[in-house]
Formats: sequence, structure tokens, C-alpha cells
Amino acid sequence: MPIFYNKVRKVVNPNARAGQEIEYKWFPVAKAIRKATQKDIAKYISRETTLNPKEAEMAIAMLAEATDFYLKQGYTVSLGDWASFNVTLTAKGSASEKDCGPEDVTRVVPHCRFSKSFVSELQNDVTYQIGTSLESVGKSSSYSEENEGGGSGSGSGGEITE
Repeated sequence: MPIFYNKVRKVVNPNARAGQEIEYKWFPVAKAIRKATQKDIAKYISRETTLNPKEAEMAIAMLAEATDFYLKQGYTVSLGDWASFNVTLTAKGSASEKDCGPEDVTRVVPHCRFSKSFVSELQNDVTYQIGTSLESVGKSSSYSEENEGGGSGSGSGGEITE
């Protein structure tokens, strides 16, 4: 199954000075065609493991709950060779160190950093298809239902096709 994209014209030099010509280029921009829900992921996991779909869904829910718990305790959460989670703070500044405190925090921002090996694997064996729907490649049902055996997609290593 390909990654879908749209062609979008963007300004290359948005900070051009007065008198400079504004340069535009066309870029492929990824376009999601559907959202894989927690149930979809649980069904996939159940096909690849001994867990049934409800057990897999509970494991995903518990992963989210445990991640939330540990982040709130000040931990960075590492999920092996897949990803890690941490938080940063958005805050208003104080004039002095003495006046700087928790009341200055305006927002807690969660971050997910995927491992280099995960990102590298995502780059491999991927194809691209212009369009915004499965119908543009003749598919009408969801990916998770079609690929009962799981596995990775086939592709041409990053080639963009139309």
C-alpha cells in the first residue's frame, strides 16, 4: 500500500527582502487516507501474536496509561528500539530566578522521538501514490482487513510515482 501525497506549491524564501523575487516550488506532501484506530492496531497485533483483539486493545490502553504515569513522575519513557517519550514545558519568563516557579508553566508538551532504526526502516520499501483515497488505486476496504498476514509493504525504496 503506498503513502498518498498531494502536490503543493510553497514559497521557498518566505523571508525575502523587499525587491527580491519570491520563489515558489512544488513539493509532494503526505496525505493520510484513513486513521488506524486502537481497535485496528489491536486486530493487527492479535494476528501476529497469541493475544486476542481485546487483550491487545487492553495492552495498548495500559501502555498509554503507564506512559502517562511515568511522564508525570518526571521520567523519560523508553520503548526499546522503537521510541521514547518525554515532556517539555512552555512557560512565561520571570525577571529573577527567585520569582521563577511552577506558576510560570503555561503548558506541558509531550514529545515522542522515534529511534533511528525505526525511522530508517520506515524509509525502506515505501512507494508513493498521488491522490487522496484508496479508490485511486482500486481499493475499497481498509488495509488492516486486506492484509490478514501482516508484514511490510512492497515498494521501490522511495520512488515517487504518478
